Amino acid sequence: MPTSVPSSRARRMLFPIVMAVLLFLVLEGGARLITPVADRVLGENIRPTTQIYAEQSERIRELLDPTTPQRLQLDSILGWRYAPNYHGAHDQLNAMALRSDRDYAPA
Repeated sequence: MPTSVPSSRARRMLFPIVMAVLLFLVLEGGARLITPVADRVLGENIRPTTQIYAEQSERIRELLDPTTPQRLQLDSILGWRYAPNYHGAHDQLNAMALRSDRDYAPA
């Protein structure tokens, strides 16, 4: 039973694909090796995507938690807005969500 040998055309098409995959693997491996070194040498904190997603998820949970007072609240049109009557260490918002310690009459 004869074995099938890839044609010349198939080999020509396969070579660039194999080279692209090898190049990708070399670049990815190099990036993974350089990241910890860059953290120490350059002083840059290069965080992995999983850590960034975890921080974002935690922040979203905090924003959605109604039991803790938040300076920001979700808004269906704007995405977020300042919460009325918020008082924090650095911010004080009045009933109209303006940064002020007193309320103003509507104009």
